[in-house]
Amino acid sequence: LGLATVFGIMKQNHGFIELESEPGKGSCFKLYFPRNVQAGDMPENGQPVDGPPGAGTVLLVEDDEMVRNMTASMLERLGYSVIALESSQQAISFCQGGLHKPDLLFIDVVMPKMSGVELSQRIKAIYPDIKTLFMSGYSSLIRDDKGVIQHGLNFIQKPFSKNDLARKIEEIIGGPIATTD
Repeated sequence: LGLATVFGIMKQNHGFIELESEPGKGSCFKLYFPRNVQAGDMPENGQPVDGPPGAGTVLLVEDDEMVRNMTASMLERLGYSVIALESSQQAISFCQGGLHKPDLLFIDVVMPKMSGVELSQRIKAIYPDIKTLFMSGYSSLIRDDKGVIQHGLNFIQKPFSKNDLARKIEEIIGGPIATTD
């Protein structure tokens, strides 16, 4: 993830990092998160995310295994079925197979071999009405020359919380995803 991203996650979650380092012996990072006393994720104002849990299938494409697993876990806790893939080619193959149409495409902007934007275009050729949510730790990559996030592009900045993700998905789809099975 990179130290800056880890620091952002820790700060966002009101935690801290302890570092021990000795020349020739290496470094040890200890991450401390506050204890969660509530069942479920609570936003800063102390109110849980409104509305029923999600329903439907999210096709998650993220090349970083740790981020992919953490994001898949968040989505599952929100009630979504998740198909988590590590590459653009896997996602295209899955969609071309046509066995299960995802309700939402959730992809990283920066991936090897094919950008998330290009992947989205390729999958929209298969499923023209699929909603797409992009994620990145580098929001400058999806901004136009004036610094504004490209019009019509659904985007969430890494790191994000489960509540941020729930709100963003609800904003994109106008409520919980209806199951298409």
